Amino acid sequence: MNTTIETMGHRQSQKVILRSAQGQRDFRRIWGGIAWPEFPKPGAVCIVGELMPDKENVKFGKLILLDREQEEGIEDLLKKTTNLKDQYCAKSFYADPSNQEWMATFKKADGLTHYEEGHDDKTFFPYFKGEWLTAFIAEAPQANNPEFGLQIISDWLKGGRLLVEGRLREILVADGVFPVTKDMLKEGTPPVLRALGFVLAAYFQKPFVERKAGVQQATANWANYIRQKYGWDDGQYREMIVS
Repeated sequence: MNTTIETMGHRQSQKVILRSAQGQRDFRRIWGGIAWPEFPKPGAVCIVGELMPDKENVKFGKLILLDREQEEGIEDLLKKTTNLKDQYCAKSFYADPSNQEWMATFKKADGLTHYEEGHDDKTFFPYFKGEWLTAFIAEAPQANNPEFGLQIISDWLKGGRLLVEGRLREILVADGVFPVTKDMLKEGTPPVLRALGFVLAAYFQKPFVERKAGVQQATANWANYIRQKYGWDDGQYREMIVS
């Protein structure tokens, strides 16, 4: 997989271009979700890209689950997160804020959110692209509501807004992660689905808006719509059911 970043010209923004044997895909955003380890379940990190839509001024593009990793230890999970950030040029990761210690560890991680000194050593950062590529670690919306996470995954898969393709889908089926059912709540949501639910909630909460005149008004209009439809207050949703 070859990943490059290209300026989008008049939009004054960026798009990420992923090239593989299957062809080229252009993404306007690539974000990640992080689920902390909960013994005996491992932690997980996933990468989700939003495809460039065919026309402008579209709030939501189709989403694709691009990759996922699982690790039992927090340091190993941090390393995998950093590698995926570099591989896919991911700019934001959303995690459960209830574990402030691990949130702080990731927020100050050298190679993930910043670089303390030169890091062209491939031993430590095998997918290193440059010190300009850093990520933002943020609190996941509805992190304490696992039912919402499963609901939005299920709805978006059925509606065709979320795509899981090829070998990755086969792996998740073999691991028992797919198909997604509410029965998973009884034994605890699989880590990959927790991480996926976090990043999908972030995409839902933060629709894409063009970086040009009128963006503030567009953002305000969307926020008002969310408050009216879902009862969103102070950055959180009281109830989020995808219709």
